[in-house]
Amino acid sequence: MVETSAHTSWLPYMTKTYNYNKWVFDMYKEFVGKRVLDIGSGYGTFINFISNKEYVAAIEPSEECYNYLTARFSSKKNIELVKADVTAPETLGGLREKGIDTVICLNVLEHIEDDKKAVRNIREVMKPGGKFILFVPALNAIYGTLDEALGHYRRYEKKELELMLNEAGFKIIKSRYVNFVGAFSWFLYSKIIKAKSPAENRIVFYDKYVVPIVSLIENFVRLPFGQSILIIAEK
Repeated sequence: MVETSAHTSWLPYMTKTYNYNKWVFDMYKEFVGKRVLDIGSGYGTFINFISNKEYVAAIEPSEECYNYLTARFSSKKNIELVKADVTAPETLGGLREKGIDTVICLNVLEHIEDDKKAVRNIREVMKPGGKFILFVPALNAIYGTLDEALGHYRRYEKKELELMLNEAGFKIIKSRYVNFVGAFSWFLYSKIIKAKSPAENRIVFYDKYVVPIVSLIENFVRLPFGQSILIIAEK
């Protein structure tokens, strides 16, 4: 059994949310190239969707998660596991020579204290024209006990995030809020009920019954808020 910390305690739940994970992947899959860097791979939940790519580098600073990934993916010749910290560029090693055309960073940036430095370092390992796929928690107003328990330094506003990426030298291609129902749920449990940890039964129910409906609605309607933000940027 893998031991968990505040930063990784939510990962076992994410392995049970196939509908949600597939929904998120479907939103960015057209931008994924052949040589991919996955930042903060955790338990490898999203690596499953890109495991057939020419080259996948999975960066994970957590010892517990790195060991888990090693046990799971070490036999895959196209997947390289890297124990590194994106705020410490010296640990990124030879990634600059790997021809990285896509960087995926899903629900990771909020765990990094110096997020601006992380974004700048991420850009440095990408080839020109490469795509940066970023997915983060949205709305400062719903930051609460769940964020604190999960080790989040912040949640983001879309304009604020776009500005940070522009200042780091990225060009925004796509930017949208995601999961409007989830924003209400997060507000309820994190700000009103003040829950200290995710509840597996609620997560599984939401994934099975709510996500199919919300994803269908958001295919046709773009709302000015949501639980998360998805941004596709180009170097």
